[in-house]
Amino acid sequence: MLKSMLLCFVSDILRLAEATLILLRQESSCQQVESDGEDDGDIDHDEVLMDAVSDLLPAFAKVMGSYFDLIFAKLFDPLMKFAVWLLSPLPMHTCSIFPFVKCD
Repeated sequence: MLKSMLLCFVSDILRLAEATLILLRQESSCQQVESDGEDDGDIDHDEVLMDAVSDLLPAFAKVMGSYFDLIFAKLFDPLMKFAVWLLSPLPMHTCSIFPFVKCD
């Protein structure tokens, strides 16, 4: 019983990590809508979505403990494309993705 619960838990975590990776790569269906230009609604949607994604990372780390590095290795490259924010004024969700950055 415990073994099957553990396998189910690991399976769920891996599915969540895969969904997070899809969002970080901006490959989800809600991120594929083509438009002539980004309007304020698209920008707000992207910010809310990335806020939610950034909230998942510390949750994964807390739940997975030392095994988080296996998931983080897959998330690292797509996550780093958001590191350009470090060169510009920082949105609040950057502070939770990159906890070593000072945010005012």
